[in-house]
Amino acid sequence: MVGIWGSSGIGKTTIARVLYSQLSRRFQGSVFIDKAFVSKSMELYKSSNSDDYNMKLHLLRSFLSEILDQKDIRIDRLDSVEERLKHRKVLIFIDDLDDQVVLDTLVGQTHWFGCGSRIVVITKDKHFLRAHGIDHIYEVCLPSEELALGMFCRSAFKKNSPPDGMMELASEVALLAGNLPLGLKVLGSYLRGKDKEDWMDMMSSLRDRLNGKIERTLRVSYDGLNNRKDEEIFRHIACLFNGAKLSEIKLLLADSDLDINTGLKNLVDKSLIHVRKDIVENETVEMHRLLEDMGKEIVRAQSNEPGEREFLVDSKDICDLLEDNKGTKKVLGIALDMDEIDVLRIHKEAFKGMCNLRFLKMYSKKWEQQNEVRYHWHLSGGFNYLPHKLRLLRLDGYPKKCMPSKFSPENLVKLQMRGSKLKRLWNGVHVSCSIQNYTGRIVCANCHLASKPVDIEVPQAVLPDTVFEAVVKIPYDMQLKQVLANGKKGALNVGAVLILPEGFELAPPDRISPEMKEKIGNLAFQNYRPNKKNILVIGPVPGQKYSEITFPILAPDPATNKDVHFLKYPIYVGGNRGRGQIYPDGSKRGCGNSTSRSITCPRPFVLPLPSGINFQLVDLDLSGCSRLRTFPDITNNVYILYLARTGIEEVPWWIEKFSHLHWLTMNGCNRLQRVSLHISKLKHLEIVDFSDCGSLTEASWNDSSSVVAVATDIIHSKLPILDEASSSFPGNLINCFNFKFNLDQKPLLRPQVNSKNMRLPGEEVPSYFTYRTTGTSSSLTNIPIPQTSLGQPLFRFKACVMVDSESSTHTCRFEINVSCRFKDNASKAEMIYDHVDIQFHVRNLVDASTAKLQGWGIRFSGDFPSPENRLGNPNNGPDVRDNEKQQMDTGLKR
Repeated sequence: MVGIWGSSGIGKTTIARVLYSQLSRRFQGSVFIDKAFVSKSMELYKSSNSDDYNMKLHLLRSFLSEILDQKDIRIDRLDSVEERLKHRKVLIFIDDLDDQVVLDTLVGQTHWFGCGSRIVVITKDKHFLRAHGIDHIYEVCLPSEELALGMFCRSAFKKNSPPDGMMELASEVALLAGNLPLGLKVLGSYLRGKDKEDWMDMMSSLRDRLNGKIERTLRVSYDGLNNRKDEEIFRHIACLFNGAKLSEIKLLLADSDLDINTGLKNLVDKSLIHVRKDIVENETVEMHRLLEDMGKEIVRAQSNEPGEREFLVDSKDICDLLEDNKGTKKVLGIALDMDEIDVLRIHKEAFKGMCNLRFLKMYSKKWEQQNEVRYHWHLSGGFNYLPHKLRLLRLDGYPKKCMPSKFSPENLVKLQMRGSKLKRLWNGVHVSCSIQNYTGRIVCANCHLASKPVDIEVPQAVLPDTVFEAVVKIPYDMQLKQVLANGKKGALNVGAVLILPEGFELAPPDRISPEMKEKIGNLAFQNYRPNKKNILVIGPVPGQKYSEITFPILAPDPATNKDVHFLKYPIYVGGNRGRGQIYPDGSKRGCGNSTSRSITCPRPFVLPLPSGINFQLVDLDLSGCSRLRTFPDITNNVYILYLARTGIEEVPWWIEKFSHLHWLTMNGCNRLQRVSLHISKLKHLEIVDFSDCGSLTEASWNDSSSVVAVATDIIHSKLPILDEASSSFPGNLINCFNFKFNLDQKPLLRPQVNSKNMRLPGEEVPSYFTYRTTGTSSSLTNIPIPQTSLGQPLFRFKACVMVDSESSTHTCRFEINVSCRFKDNASKAEMIYDHVDIQFHVRNLVDASTAKLQGWGIRFSGDFPSPENRLGNPNNGPDVRDNEKQQMDTGLKR
């Protein structure tokens, strides 16, 4: 048995009919069974279920009559097929059936049929084939663009190519059909006989809406899902996630009630989506363009009011809804192509009605061509809110300096702000307290402080086990004086009290960065009581110098403190001026002749991001944010960081806390001057790109830590390029023009991985590589191998390949194939080879072209002082398992 599998309209039946007509004459009997054949045979049993015994007997009679070319065949048992056909070589095609009972009735077992028989089952549901034990499955794929254009032209013009002047239009229509044979045939018939002007008039409607006949055909597969959850997943992909990574889709939908793993498999089996691997082996979900259009049509049909649909994808509908504030709780996702609009106006409360919004994409496909995406955003005054249920947020070209202040990002999985004007992600939230809303106790009356607010600035959100600033501002009239102990007049003193949530406390000195220490100055904070670490007091201190007081606060970690949870907390602040000290219970000390007042104010405080993998931010993309100067301090669980073409000046020491980071891209960061060697502590980091960072020098890489005292000398060290560095070692340093490499230096980064590849600028293969080619030769021969023993299974070496500059741009990705031929076995008993021939072949994975070699070289793994010492580690050598003297070929791929 053989299966033919593919999506609706891709040409499965056409292929099957051609095969049947070519093969049928070679068999003693043949039959092509399709839905029409089954429907006609079962017409008398419309009201019966598919498992009705009499109905199956009637179907068998029709089947045997057709294949034996005999009328009025009588049978009374279901095993009559084997009885009639076991000695006949027959050909059976069963097309587009999704009823397992029918398949089992007609071709339940292969031994029912004679030797050499062939059974071909055609379906759009792969599970249907597997359930019947069919393992040999041919997948029908889309035709190439050239073949698709020919198919369209045969339908539209009845010839293989378009007439003069019609090539551009014909190519666009074929593209609109997505190269789907059904679409090519339907659109070709629709446009046949019309002149060029008619074609041009019709193009607008063809671009906007799916042809009805095509939609009806494709809709069969969707309706055949018969599962609400699978249908929802289909609509999510059609409207939001076509072309997204499989792992990303699973993360974004992980908190839903959808059976995402099972649902995706079902969609693949029914050819509604395909999962393909890209050049870096990432699995990507792809849906045919016409199926995507059908999914969007299904969503549009949910309501005439865009705000009542689950997804919004039409630019006009989205713009009207955001400007007029007509969104409702039914909206789950919005995807706006910014390239389709001129101006985006957003009402200040546009998102408040969409409390269930989980996916918001305002994207541009042109952002890569410019450092900032320049679109006309018009945000109403007071716009500061986004729904807290958002899991995907993309706002290309966002015009604000920071994210909306009333946005809690605890549910975010992916954040993309490409080409935006962000200077920082989150801003310190400015809170003013007035005499009308204070909740503290009045200590002294008649104080001018009552007419001025005590201010506090804290982050809107903080991460577990991190140090942050709480800045308290105590304004007063600087012209006022107090009588000092010596009887002279002097500036007033100030003090403050900060009441933090339980679990928060004063940060220990070794956790405070030098920058924060500089802001704190010589202040000495103390706890209100030994058992009240969350209540901090300070003062009296000189008011002229410390009217703004920075408290260093350590946030708790819920992973170790079970009394702490991820939610909003209140903070209370009190301030006073005079000679005295204010305490949280309202008591005072040493106020002298001064008057003071304590005002406290509750401030909502957020600790939203768990330290475990709890549907938090794993993918952050700030590419093109040229105004961003500091490295983003975000959740420790981030997996991917895209920071290309930003204004970031330093990769700080605390990058080491991103323990889950796998991918860091910072190409084109022209302001980047310093990279901490703490990056080497990231054991999972696989890809690092610092190409086109023109300000980097060998002194940019330092192992000094910002956590040590400011007075500590910064120790610079040259980059240890080719000794076995950790997996976090930068993989791409192309066009770092100020970078000079010292290849013979002792490595600072110790070995952590077995293999690593890097891309560096240069004009020749460095002498570090002991054996080098001359010119463009791809081979090195008779290289002496270090003596080895059978205890070591690996033959290990490092290699350098130099490719010409035209094929070495940082957008390329290369594959290096290495062939090794071991020879000169002088000792059969010990199976030791003395020499090896090595050949290299380099291929550009982006366009599958062969890269032009300019030279290459190798060095055996280990530290070997000279060629005289055989340049090898005696514990590393080839794995040879044959006693006979021979040449041995081994293929290695990096």
